[in-house]
Amino acid sequence: MSKENEKNLIEYLKEVEQLDSEFINLFYNIYLVGVYLLYECDHLLSDNLIPFEYEKMDIFDTFKLVKEFLNEIEPNYVKKFDRAMIDGTFDIFHIENLNESDNRVDSPINIEQGKSRGINVPIYNTISDGASILHEFFHYINTAKDSMCRSIYTELISFYMELRYYLFLYKKGYSIQNYYKCVYEIIFDIVKNSANNACYCSIILETFYHTGTINKENIKFIDKNCEIDDENIDDLIEFTESENFMDDIFEFENYVSYLLGGIIVIKLIDEPKLSDQKILYLNENFSNLSINKVFDLLQFDINNPMPFIYKCADTIRKLEGVISESNSNIGPNWSRKN
Repeated sequence: MSKENEKNLIEYLKEVEQLDSEFINLFYNIYLVGVYLLYECDHLLSDNLIPFEYEKMDIFDTFKLVKEFLNEIEPNYVKKFDRAMIDGTFDIFHIENLNESDNRVDSPINIEQGKSRGINVPIYNTISDGASILHEFFHYINTAKDSMCRSIYTELISFYMELRYYLFLYKKGYSIQNYYKCVYEIIFDIVKNSANNACYCSIILETFYHTGTINKENIKFIDKNCEIDDENIDDLIEFTESENFMDDIFEFENYVSYLLGGIIVIKLIDEPKLSDQKILYLNENFSNLSINKVFDLLQFDINNPMPFIYKCADTIRKLEGVISESNSNIGPNWSRKN
């Protein structure tokens, strides 16, 4: 590892310890969650499903449904939504109107000096627009309360609101396929992207934090359960020497947010009435809850994540059959980034 990367790692760990020392204690557990999820689920996911064609919907009908949903969840959110619409916080644009240099799709939330200055939301004039708007809306209302704890539950909240919106639409007579597709998308993304990245970053951070350097002996010493083989250790060491190494380290909280938020939400959504109350409490007490208190609230044991991981695996088995047989054009949305 280069001296520059070593220096940046030290600075990164100092910042994490200062902001949220609990997070450092999760490095190894996060690594294990990622490994177990990949082991249980990766082979179950198909890479070859044809993209799903969502039902067409006018954007004004979408706004109406979004506000109706928010009013059902918590009326105060309707006021925040209306205010954001009136003051220009939302930048809602059709995806076909973007030029090649426009990066708004890659940056849904504009942040300046630690505060959100706007929400970029691409629309397709389909039923999925409402879920996208809600996903970013809940990121927006939590931005001012952000902390290192976001690595546990800001994506969770937005994922949950997406899924609840599709259940709300189903209750109003729209197809349940929209809900199935969103569930599948979330699991697909965390398995194919976030889990692998989180595994690499977390075991490197755990090793460096406890030993001060990265080598085969130290990685083997740190790894207590999975018995990483020499080939994988070579990959880990090669990762520390790559040009984008620190970019991935700085993205670590986002990988964790997807990984843990994704597996937790798949289990929570099975009991929406009870989970609504937990998510609302979480959303309103964002700044005052430690990571462990969040885990307790959501009944997630970081030392035994297997019930949540088994739930993801069971869901994939059920959905792949349902999706491929009843609507063979459902597949992952590769544009999901935030």
